[in-house]
Amino acid sequence: PEQCPYLKFPVNGIIGDDLLQSLFQANKLPRFHNQQIPADMVNKEKKDYCGLDYRQFSRSATTFFRCHENSVPDLSLAGLALLALMHGFADVTGRKEFKRWVLKKPKYEFHIQNIINDFPKAKLIYLLRNPAQSSISRSIKRKKKEHVKNVQAGLTNDQLRLDKPGVNFSDLHEWKQSVSKIKLFQKKYPSQILIVRYEDLTQRPKDIMTEVAVFLGIGWQSSLLTPTFMGKPWAGNSMRDKKFSAVEKNPPRMIPIHTQWQVQSILGRTMNDWGYIPEVQIPRINIRGFFSLLPGENWKTATRSRISFILRNRSKHQR
Repeated sequence: PEQCPYLKFPVNGIIGDDLLQSLFQANKLPRFHNQQIPADMVNKEKKDYCGLDYRQFSRSATTFFRCHENSVPDLSLAGLALLALMHGFADVTGRKEFKRWVLKKPKYEFHIQNIINDFPKAKLIYLLRNPAQSSISRSIKRKKKEHVKNVQAGLTNDQLRLDKPGVNFSDLHEWKQSVSKIKLFQKKYPSQILIVRYEDLTQRPKDIMTEVAVFLGIGWQSSLLTPTFMGKPWAGNSMRDKKFSAVEKNPPRMIPIHTQWQVQSILGRTMNDWGYIPEVQIPRINIRGFFSLLPGENWKTATRSRISFILRNRSKHQR
């Protein structure tokens, strides 16, 4: 029905002595096993899984796995586990005959070769976003989670303040690693990987979703523009805690010039490769940007990237 966190365990090989027993531990399946995720300061919506028979899901997936674990030599155990989970989910939701199944989880780009080895016809859609804007969203989410922990621990009664979410160096570094991986595998499997820019999706949703439908080989459906959750209309998961019924078109958050300069010094060339051109003219040198660090950044890395950026800008101006 949505992002399923337990799927990362077989893909990453984080399993116990018995694969299925490890996967079906309660702490590996919090969303299905607990039946309901209550609303809190991080997730404003209560997510209800009461319609799913967890025992049937577990029993069906386990039965499928046991029946095939010694008779499908082309699949790794991790691949078979994923397939078993999908068959279990199809069974419990009354979709015993299905042609396709979908995984939605970050960081699968680091396991593309394993996935295609197990499922040669797999297709992957990679959603790309401006790394600075993405980092701010992640910063907001981290602050919300940290605040919830502090409230639960009795460390604070203050209201959560999100007036100055910032860009984090670790997010930028992770973005660079991610786009490097997807670029490598798109060259290797051009017909199986589609890259979609978040900004294009929010500005031209029908055009982009038409492209997605063609890529997947499915007919156009209105549901491609109207998200659902467990078969019901879904208001989405907005970092702004807003209700919405279609693709959001919020403008990007304003980022201070010195932070933009820092981001450009770290990712400028890579961002440009993906069509992310600075909206304002970035100065060749920004004093505040040079002599301050992003959260998670160290001086050695910062100095190297800043000087390299200044030299690149200098040679560009000389040309």
